[in-house]
Parts: sequence; structure tokens; C-alpha cells
Amino acid sequence: MRLADAASRRDGKPLLAVLHDVGWPCARRDMYYAPETIPPEHRHPHSFDVGVTLDLDGVLPGRGMRGVGAFAWALRAGGPKNGVLTAIEDFIAQAQTEDRPLLYAYVPAVFGLGVLFDAGAEWAEDVAGLLLPYHENPLIASLERNRLRNYLAVIEWQDRHAEGRAA
Repeated sequence: MRLADAASRRDGKPLLAVLHDVGWPCARRDMYYAPETIPPEHRHPHSFDVGVTLDLDGVLPGRGMRGVGAFAWALRAGGPKNGVLTAIEDFIAQAQTEDRPLLYAYVPAVFGLGVLFDAGAEWAEDVAGLLLPYHENPLIASLERNRLRNYLAVIEWQDRHAEGRAA
């Protein structure tokens, strides 16, 4: 986001960033595809052999939503510099100024969509108007939570079936 912001400032253009995975499970927990490429001071303890589930800040060995070797989860959710939403909030705190306010909209669907933009842009009111019906919409959030519960239930069923314990 800092690079996109620097480029928009350099080019005299207002910031517009469309961000994914700003909801569960990545809002407050890092996920790493190639953790060795991240400097140790910016990398949380993690594992490729664990999964995550709703309402649990820890991890589940070999259960829950997991990467099966494709990605690793930070072992704990929350805390500084952990998760996509945390990074967005940190960026806003650093980049926003009194003469350059930033707006952030959150659509709580399909792991979360975030839109961060310059409130002073000539198109900002139009973008805000388009996003307002979806921003933190409780019905969409409820549908997403139900989708996630069902998704996690399917994973659990697949695990039991693979172990020969189909229910």
C-alpha cells in the first residue's frame, strides 16, 4: 500500500486501492506462501501443518481451514503487524493527514473486500455511494459467516471421510 500510495502521490493521482482477504481468516492473522522471503522481524511464528477455524485465535493441528503444504498460518491471530486488516489500519494511521483524509469501505463477503480511497478525489462521492449499501452490511456479514461455517463443516466431513470415519 505504501508503494501504491507513493506512486499515486508521484503521479498526482488520488489513491484507490481494492483489497482482498480483509475478513476472516486473514483480517488478524498472517498467511504465508513463502515465509522464507519475509524478514524475520516481520514474520510471525507459523506452520504449514495447522488449520484455523472461526472463533479460535490459535490453530488446529491438521484440522480446519489449512493450506496442506501450499501456505502456512501464523500460530496466533491478533496483535501488532498480524493480518491484512491490521496492515490496512496501520497504513491509514500513517498515511492519512488532515488535508488528505482516507476512506475505507468493507464488504463482508467471500473473505472480505476492502476499498481504500482518497476522500478528496473528484470521484470519491460516487465510489462511496456505490459502496455504502454493502459497507459492513449485517445481512451480507451473516451470510458470509454462514458460508464459512458450512465451508469448515465440509472440510471436517472430508477429513472424517478420509480417515474412514464418515458420519
